[in-house]
Amino acid sequence: MLINISNHPQSTWSDEQLKKAQQLYGEVVDYPFPLVDPSWSIEEVIGLANALYADITQKYPNKHTYLHIMGEHSLVYHLVSMFEQNGYTCVLSTTDRTVEVLPDGSKKVLFDFVRFRKYN
Repeated sequence: MLINISNHPQSTWSDEQLKKAQQLYGEVVDYPFPLVDPSWSIEEVIGLANALYADITQKYPNKHTYLHIMGEHSLVYHLVSMFEQNGYTCVLSTTDRTVEVLPDGSKKVLFDFVRFRKYN
């Protein structure tokens, strides 16, 4: 099983990414990545990480579960650290990024899935 803890539910993944996830990990379950207030202290971020860790491990206690964790960097760091210290495997998705600068100066960014990679 792969728990997708990100702002990108599997319904928005490319066919290639979803097929690869299912091939490598089996069932994919979405777990929304929470908003992290940029004004929070690191203690507040760690508190949120602790709460998420407790909730996820209660719902999915099997340590053979993989976790796809992508989002705000400080929360990702603490989640990955907690899960990996307790025997879980965390992965991220890698992409090729294409940026097109539009005439009005805004940018159009496209991400093409390449692979899943372990954090550690």
